[in-house]
Amino acid sequence: MAADKLSQHFTQVLEQAVLDGSGNDSVHHLARLVDRLRPSRFRPATADARLQALIGVLDTRPDLLEVLRNLLRSLLANHDPLPCYTEAGILPDRGFGSEFRRRLGHHLLPEIRDASDLISALRRIFNKRRDPQWLRRLTPATRREFWRRMGEAPATASAPTEPVHARQAEAA
Repeated sequence: MAADKLSQHFTQVLEQAVLDGSGNDSVHHLARLVDRLRPSRFRPATADARLQALIGVLDTRPDLLEVLRNLLRSLLANHDPLPCYTEAGILPDRGFGSEFRRRLGHHLLPEIRDASDLISALRRIFNKRRDPQWLRRLTPATRREFWRRMGEAPATASAPTEPVHARQAEAA
């Protein structure tokens, strides 16, 4: 896909997030953006160039950069990160047999995941089996460049005064 057409797709997705109100469903808009960012299975080597095209759009349109930042903030604020920390591959204290039965049972009849946790949201955003492969193809320099832009402070805005996570606001 030509770089200009790809840039137009990124622009359309982010502008649609503005029209829909980016706080309403950040997962939906981020999933659409990842769908556009995801390379064809026949051309996985284009992953880096596609992310570079997105970075180019964000450089030329600071308003869309802020939209993407808000989508990521909303994702982190409205989804519980605790399962990410507790399900990080730490081995359980159960024996081999009981753990094998539990995993086999969950494979045959998967447990219902809470839609409000961050793991579920990330699975909805990165919903294709080949996503790990193309994400690994991104060069460290391109990844750093993207996340540097996500972390830069906006030129006109001050530091956020609202809590980072919505549940922090409830507790206060």
